[in-house]
Amino acid sequence: MTVLDIQASQILFENFDSIHKMCSGVNRCIKQLLEEVKMHMPINNDAMVHFLTALVKTKSLPGHEKSAIELVAKEMSSLGYDSVAIDEYGNLSGVIWV
Repeated sequence: MTVLDIQASQILFENFDSIHKMCSGVNRCIKQLLEEVKMHMPINNDAMVHFLTALVKTKSLPGHEKSAIELVAKEMSSLGYDSVAIDEYGNLSGVIWV
């Protein structure tokens, strides 16, 4: 353990109560936000089952995931993601701005 590790541990220990209260507040806010989203964006079970069935049927062996990635990217775009991108390595990322 380095001097910095010890100092960081002391700071966390000394401020545990305030950090815990802050995190609890953040968790409450996230839970409340998720409940709001659920109220305004009901889940379409039929569409979800259709998409997941198509995904499971799509071949995606290691090193050959392109078809599955493209399927997921298309679904993300149709769901209204603000940004959907596939990088040069085949990694898929999506952003929803709130």
